[in-house]
Amino acid sequence: MQKIAAGPVTDDELKISKRGFIGPVPAHLLHQIPNRQHLRADEFTGRFARRPDYWKTYRSQMEAIGQDDVLRVAKKYLTPNKLVVLAVGQKTSSCSVTRITR
Repeated sequence: MQKIAAGPVTDDELKISKRGFIGPVPAHLLHQIPNRQHLRADEFTGRFARRPDYWKTYRSQMEAIGQDDVLRVAKKYLTPNKLVVLAVGQKTSSCSVTRITR
């Protein structure tokens, strides 16, 4: 988190990340059932009311993201001093809770 917020990501990192977000979109929009799930989620969250063209412009919006955008958002939201880690599971005798502070 500190590395991403400290300086721009590389061209390769940005390309790989974009590919991960853009690549799956056509597949899920081509199938009827997943498409319905996305439409329900859009309706439930209010995204359709705010941006009815969201999925039509998704690819171009993702492709427009640049290194400066990633750095700006990372500096705003990736704050290690406010990081909270939540572990969920069955507590055992060998399990302990540790608070890490800086």
